[in-house]
This record gives sequence, C-alpha cells and structure tokens, in this order.
Amino acid sequence: NPEHAPLAYALQGADTLGSSLVDTQSGFFRLSFLPAGSYSVMIEDTSGQSALRENIEVTAGNDQDLGDIVLN
Repeated sequence: NPEHAPLAYALQGADTLGSSLVDTQSGFFRLSFLPAGSYSVMIEDTSGQSALRENIEVTAGNDQDLGDIVLN
C-alpha cells in the first residue's frame, strides 16, 4: 500500500472477495465486480485500527452507503 491509505475488504465467510483503497478525505471506496449477495465489509488503516460492518446486501449496478464508520 504505497499511499498508506486505509483499505476496504469485501468478505464472505473466510474468503476475501475484493479490496479497495479508501480515500482519506472523503471516505469513499468502491468494491467492484462483486456478485449480488450478502457481505461483510472491513475497513483497516495502516496502524491496525479497523471496523467491520456485517450483512451488507449487494445488488447489481447499485452503490451502497455504509454511513459513518469509526475505526477502533
């Protein structure tokens, strides 16, 4: 991670199905090309702080707003 930016991960069970850099100014990230279904999303910064959101429903062609996420 050359930009030292937080990372977002799409998880299903024990599998990581996608990852993306998180924009440190806007908090925006995009986990593209995920099949429709239910996912957990983990955000982790370079200091090891993280947050997990579970049961995020993904549908084709739609963005999902996860609201404010605070890392612990």
